[in-house]
Amino acid sequence: MPAARFLFGILLLISAFHAGALSLEESLAASGFSTDARSAEVRAKSATILEGIASFPGDPIVILEPGYRRIATEVTSIPQQSALGLSLTLTIPLGLTEDDRLKALFASEEAAFRGEELGWIIEGLRLKAYSLYVAAWAAQAESKFIARGTQLSEEEFAIAQTLWKSGTSSYTDLRNAEEDLNQARSAELYGLMNERVRRLELFSWLGIADDAVPLVMVAPAVKDLPKGPELAAWALNRDPALKDSAVKVSLIKEQAAAASRFSPPILVKLAFAKDGQTGSLSFGAETRKLGISYDGSLISLEGGPAQTPFTFNAGVSIALETGNAANRQTESLRLAAEAERLRRESATASLSLAVRQAFQAWKRSDDARSQAERAVALSMEILATVQARTANGLATSLELARAQLITDRAVYGALVSAIEAEIFRRNAAVTARYPIE
Repeated sequence: MPAARFLFGILLLISAFHAGALSLEESLAASGFSTDARSAEVRAKSATILEGIASFPGDPIVILEPGYRRIATEVTSIPQQSALGLSLTLTIPLGLTEDDRLKALFASEEAAFRGEELGWIIEGLRLKAYSLYVAAWAAQAESKFIARGTQLSEEEFAIAQTLWKSGTSSYTDLRNAEEDLNQARSAELYGLMNERVRRLELFSWLGIADDAVPLVMVAPAVKDLPKGPELAAWALNRDPALKDSAVKVSLIKEQAAAASRFSPPILVKLAFAKDGQTGSLSFGAETRKLGISYDGSLISLEGGPAQTPFTFNAGVSIALETGNAANRQTESLRLAAEAERLRRESATASLSLAVRQAFQAWKRSDDARSQAERAVALSMEILATVQARTANGLATSLELARAQLITDRAVYGALVSAIEAEIFRRNAAVTARYPIE
């Protein structure tokens, strides 16, 4: 195992000399500027703006109506009175209505949900960037291994040709060597194409130009996660969607309770009139608005305003419901709350299953990582044996090169297994809303 780690370190040291390459951390950072990330940020900002709109009672409204007033016995007769008048109405919101207050609570919850969801969307996109980067790097490394295998196949075919011409081997051996070479060359073409495709997927998704510099990957540190049941319990307590659903059920029930309460609209109004001047002050208990109005003459053109005594009126109007609209609304809200509760139960079961499956996938990949490390140790032992046989003249340099390639592949496989285990660990953490680092 120490020898395997030494060779593994050599491979990482060689890869580190590719200066200017897109690093994994740069790829993860760039994922935050992807289209998906920007879309999630826009949704979160929109929810915050809508929350502000929903919680704002509204601006005061002023209505001005200038006009001309003429009083005469006939249309064409000389007017007894004429004046330029003005009608003014001012409406001032004093707060949110009960319905608007509940809508504001819904908007506030939606904004909180979108804000909390945004962080995990970004983590999910970082995981996608991680996976795309690893796929591109793995295709790059695989292409190099295939090229080395093709070179060895060419050397083996050249030896097979020499042996067949000298009569020391059969035509079947020559054909087998030729077939191996053709397969190696086909694999090399596929490997180069796969490398280009994977790089295209990575750089296109990140939205940056491909610099054509080889990618660099290092072994991640081995990290742990809580056990499956603990991880599932963590997810159920912290998942933004489940928390949002629970709050919405409570708000819908509050809506239903408000709809079932007997609260007839009440309007209080004070009015006065004097010498052609009228004004009023009104307040709607349900609308939460204060209304002020004035109507009178500003400039007299003919005659003067009629002299009338001061009149003051005060009244209260109450609108009584005559139908069953409130009962229908209450029933509709009750069903909406029940539907949301059932949806939350289904989402809870789905999330619990998803977390447990992600946890098991990580455990399997972690076991595969351990197995790959054992394979490296075995390959190193075989390589040492071939090296000793080559030194004693019992093995050829081509056999040694083939053994070296197999060992290098085993080391590469151990690195890939470690990286895949980290990807599965990150996926389980994102699924469970558990801290990744």
